[in-house]
Amino acid sequence: MEQGGLVLNAAIRLRGKYPVKVILRRLDQPVIEFASEDVGAFGTVTDIDDVRNCNDPFDPFALHKASLIACGVIPLEGEEGLEEVLTRLGGGIYLSTQVEGV
Repeated sequence: MEQGGLVLNAAIRLRGKYPVKVILRRLDQPVIEFASEDVGAFGTVTDIDDVRNCNDPFDPFALHKASLIACGVIPLEGEEGLEEVLTRLGGGIYLSTQVEGV
């Protein structure tokens, strides 16, 4: 199998509902804005190393960052900066999550 050739999509329902709501929008500015609405955390990232630092379990955006890396949107390694990556993709990213009451 080629590297990166396996993709798993999964959805979990609790009591018949999807518990996590995700909103993803394109931004004009080459930045990434994160929101974790259920805990009231909001932040803007302008440095690619901040996105790559997704190992802190106390970071309210660790899962947001890891998902961008796992999906190949943000490269885990390389010399390219965040502005260059986002410009190549056509703009910045707004990524918001909210755990719905179940």
